[in-house]
Amino acid sequence: MKTKLFKLLCSNFGRAVRKKIDWSTVNHLLFIREDALGDLVVSLGFIRAFRKLNSALQITLLLSPRNAFLLEGSDEFSIVEVPFRKNGLFLFRYLKQETKNVDLLIDPFDQRLSRGLIYYSAVQPKYYVGFAKKEKYGLSSKDCTVMDVAFPLDREKTYFENFRQFFQQLSEETLSLEEMRELSQVKVLPQYAQQASAFLNRHEIKDFPIVYFHVEGSSPERTLSTEAIQYIVDFAAQKELLMIVSASPQYRNQLLTQINLPHNAVLTEDCMPFQALISLVERSDLLLSVDTSFIHIGSSFNKKILGLFTQNPNRPRGDRDKMFDPFSDQFEVLFFERGLDQLKKIDMQRITTTFEESVNGL
Repeated sequence: MKTKLFKLLCSNFGRAVRKKIDWSTVNHLLFIREDALGDLVVSLGFIRAFRKLNSALQITLLLSPRNAFLLEGSDEFSIVEVPFRKNGLFLFRYLKQETKNVDLLIDPFDQRLSRGLIYYSAVQPKYYVGFAKKEKYGLSSKDCTVMDVAFPLDREKTYFENFRQFFQQLSEETLSLEEMRELSQVKVLPQYAQQASAFLNRHEIKDFPIVYFHVEGSSPERTLSTEAIQYIVDFAAQKELLMIVSASPQYRNQLLTQINLPHNAVLTEDCMPFQALISLVERSDLLLSVDTSFIHIGSSFNKKILGLFTQNPNRPRGDRDKMFDPFSDQFEVLFFERGLDQLKKIDMQRITTTFEESVNGL
């Protein structure tokens, strides 16, 4: 049954024809970003840039629960939060119910025909565009002027650079890298900035070079062990740096019992919302992180960044996709052949040497 339905939908589509968008007819943009938090962060500048073409443009973001909270309280977007997606039919019904009168649908995810058909059929936009790995892929129909969705991702450029190039192709207007950075900043609500200030005051943090150290990734192999954390905070203490250490409440409680914090290292508090942590990143001098979400946020503030990543085993050392790198000219990365979860698996001397280079001049 599913195969027959898929073939029926496909019969309504042919090769897409690349056509210019008539921006005078675009009043409502729907942007798909129902994946991870970092993916939303790297997209913010691109999304906001479309208001350069129409200041009254209505922008709806289709987000997952794990990234929707980033824009809590935002009045610049309409948010549609997608519940857990059981299957394509469920998503089709949900989109058809929640999205109305969309002129332009943009889906930056690597395109697949089934995904494109679901989104297009449910939303029925005037224009449908997106990214793809192959230039031959596209959608078109007799009822919809659909852009060729085969804008190829350049894996040797960051997502910021890909988005900037994509915006220029769609709008025929240039967007400088500095404009992209400014547009990409996460906006922190005043009450969360105040919570960050209160945290700094409680711990008497002022007039210090501050290192924000995020120790936990999205999986155990991307989370630093307590031994590695202890090593790094002790090294920061020797350098007379003040270090803010952040982790999830669960891992934070483990750290409280398993590491000895020097006098100039403090843990973030369980009750601190994510936007307050972002405000702390903005006020720091150096970001040290195993998590790309924090790294992209720090990049939008043009912070000095040192990232610790597990290397893709399918690529030789030093050969990697640059798409997931932050948009920053102050970014250094250390790759490790295996996970970060055990001290014996990583070269602490490499970390401290690079860390010392990073803190010079703070």
